[in-house]
Amino acid sequence: LNHERCVCMEINANHISPLSSGSVTAMARPVHQGGRSQVWRVEIRNEEDDLICESRLTLGVVPAAR
Repeated sequence: LNHERCVCMEINANHISPLSSGSVTAMARPVHQGGRSQVWRVEIRNEEDDLICESRLTLGVVPAAR
C-alpha cells in the first residue's frame, strides 16, 4: 500500500496561443522528484504539434489519511 499522496502547492501556466477547436496532447516530465516535493513541467500541444501552453506544477508529498 502507498501511504503517501501528492497535493498541489502551485500551478503556473503560460498560454502561448489560443485554441478554439481540435485536440490537444499534454506531456508531463519530472524536473525534481524528492521525498517531500515534486516539480513537473507540462507541455500542451495542438494537433499540428505547436506548443500552445507550457506549465509548471509543484506538488507536496504528504502522508495519506488512513
